[in-house]
Amino acid sequence: MRDMDIKEGRFEILKDSLTREYSNWELASPHGQVGHYLDWLNAPERNFIAPELAAELSSVTLEGVRLFQKQMLGQVFIEVYVHGNMYKEDALKATDVVESILKLRVLPKA
Repeated sequence: MRDMDIKEGRFEILKDSLTREYSNWELASPHGQVGHYLDWLNAPERNFIAPELAAELSSVTLEGVRLFQKQMLGQVFIEVYVHGNMYKEDALKATDVVESILKLRVLPKA
């Protein structure tokens, strides 16, 4: 994700595919829609239904997605939970691998 190059042609294909999927969503069978509506009814501030997503999709641009990609990793918090047969040193090494791949910077202490 950190070094991923978002190609313009591929972006347009995926955006068009999502647009068609959202516009055809209401044609789906009711038992396929009920789960989405239940999530939306239980927490409308966190969940969105296809018509709401379709309305916002038109404003999504390639430049906006690229900017989000750069800013996203600047706000990452990593917390690792290890369960099972693993030594403390191995768990710390696994955490170091993730940090080295993402090349995260340490935030100042509050």
